Order: sequence, then structure tokens, then C-alpha cells
Amino acid sequence: MKRSVVFLVMGAFLPLVAASDAVKAPNTITQALNGQKTTTEITADSLYALTSYAQMPAAQKKQFEDWLESDKAQAVIKGLLAFQPTAQMSVAVVREQMQQDKKLLQANGIDNLSQWNYVFQVPGMAWYAKISGPANRYTSSTKALIATGVKGTPIATYQTASRAANYLVLKEFINKHNLNHLTAQETYLYPLMQQKGAPVSVADTNVVVLEQALPDGVQKLSKANAAQLSDAALRQLTQAIIGVGLWSINDNIFLKESGKDVHIVHLPDLEQPNISSPDDFFNKGTKGRHQYLVNIWQGLVDFIKLYQGRPEKLAVIKQVVDQSPAVQETFIKNHAYAGDSIYGLLKDAQAAPVAQEPSKTVGG
Repeated sequence: MKRSVVFLVMGAFLPLVAASDAVKAPNTITQALNGQKTTTEITADSLYALTSYAQMPAAQKKQFEDWLESDKAQAVIKGLLAFQPTAQMSVAVVREQMQQDKKLLQANGIDNLSQWNYVFQVPGMAWYAKISGPANRYTSSTKALIATGVKGTPIATYQTASRAANYLVLKEFINKHNLNHLTAQETYLYPLMQQKGAPVSVADTNVVVLEQALPDGVQKLSKANAAQLSDAALRQLTQAIIGVGLWSINDNIFLKESGKDVHIVHLPDLEQPNISSPDDFFNKGTKGRHQYLVNIWQGLVDFIKLYQGRPEKLAVIKQVVDQSPAVQETFIKNHAYAGDSIYGLLKDAQAAPVAQEPSKTVGG
């Protein structure tokens, strides 16, 4: 909930000013169909086909169906999504619903791992089911009301469902730029039974997000262990923050050792901040593109803070930032506050040159 307030404040500092045409918000996916490459725009209408759980291996798909289509699972899922918050509701009503949902989960022996959503392990599998909670849907509806003035009926929200959209973009970014130190946790969408197949348009209330569990032995990135990240992995992670717009840094980056001075970075929970309008869904239009830029700013600021007092690591980050059109064309030229806040945190970067990798500049 607090994150939404932060983003509203940040948005005030970044007015909707045109930036260089070189800066594009990632909202398409390129696929090979019948031997030819085709580009598909990621929208609420196309997202299910792009990330359907039907794409999973047959045995794994069957395991999901056996549980998710059981009477017990369906009762839990439908119960959690039955409540339809509106922006006119009081916070007390939403909190009461969260208590009722908590009792429903406990009665069915399910351990919820999230404060604001419903996240639990699928029995017998190293996968998690993720369902949008009423608090997040309420916050998204409130933001949409502020933006549009629409009142009365519940407003469709997409925050939890957007995890699948960000997964597609991150996976493509990793493959395109050969970022061999980064791993996106596999993510799929499962449609609710009343949809009779694919949802007409994906929203938080008609799909369950399925996400692969993190492997054993990972540790969450923090100020205490940030310096352990190899320079190559650090460089690639900075590129992904800018290129994909990764903003939720403090809780969603995990490290796993893989050989001497090499780390694999695992990136789960790839959700957007609270967004609601279908016109802006996942980097769409002026507002969606603006949100992508705000995501970059927030992601860089939080990431760089982990490396304060580490000038040699700051130098690696600064090298990527210096070469990024998204930062240089947008923040430095058009948003002095954002540019100053990023470079202010990089001011202690080691002056000595950092060894370049042979790959070209990436990351927006």
C-alpha cells in the first residue's frame, strides 16, 4: 500500500514531458511462428494467449489442473475473488474483507505468504499461485478514480496479472542481450473455470498467476551482501533495471552462487505498480510510458543506495547509466530532479575506468 503513495508523489516530480523518440517503453513480444518472426503487442486482450499455462509440459500442466480444478481449490479461489472493491468503499470495509479471506485460507490449510495479496505454494509442486488481494485492487481502483473521475461500479485492475507481462519482456530482454547472469522465474496465467477457456480480457479477477519457486540456496540482495555480486552480473542487472523498468528492487532480487565470483540473479514478482486503465495497461500510451520512466528512476535509486560506500561497484553502475538513452535523453535533459537524484547517489563512483565487456550498450 505504501508503494502506491510513493509512486503518486514521484509522478508529480516527473511531469508528462516528451522525451527522445529513442526511448521506447517495452510493451511487445517477438515470437517465431511458422518460421517467421512476428511482433505482438502486450495488451489485456493478448496476454493470456502469450502466457497460458497450457504451454507448460504435459505432466506439469496435469498436476496444476488436478489441484486447481479440485472443488477445494475452486472454492478458495472463487472465494478470494468474490469481493469487488470500489473506490467509494471505506478502508475499514476492505480490511474486514481481508480478515474474512484470512479465515477462508486458514480453514483450508493454506499458508498465505503475502501481506497485501494471496500467495501460496501449490501442493506438491515447486510453484506458487498468486491472486490479487482486495487491498491492491482497492488501491488500483482509487487511483483510477482520481485519474478518470469514474464512479460507481468496480474498476478492472491489472497489477497482479501484469507479472506475466513483465515476465515476457524480461525474458525477451535477457535473451536478446545474452544476459547470462539473469534468470526470470517462469510465469504463466491460469484462467478461472467460469471463463470456459481463455479470458476475453485478462484482469486481476479472472486469472491466477503461476510462478516457479526460487531454487534452494538463494539469498535476497541487500546492502549487507550487495558487494558480493560480480561486476558482470552487476552490469547486467543495471541494464535490466533500465531496459525493462524493474522498480521493486528491495524485495525481489535474489542471488545464487555459481562458480567463483559469478552469480546468477533470480528475479521473481515482476508486477507493475498499481495501475487500472486498460488504455494504460503495461506501458501503453503517454501515461503508461511515463510510468515506465518512473519505474526506471525508482529502480535505479533503490539499487544504487545498496552500493553506497562501494565506489568500485558504483563505477560499474555509472558506466551503464552513462550509456543509457533512457537516462540521458529523459532524465538528464528533461527532468533535472530525477537526473540529479541518480547522479547524486553515484557521485562517489571510483574514478578509475572499468573494464568493458564486449557487448554493446543495452538497457534503454
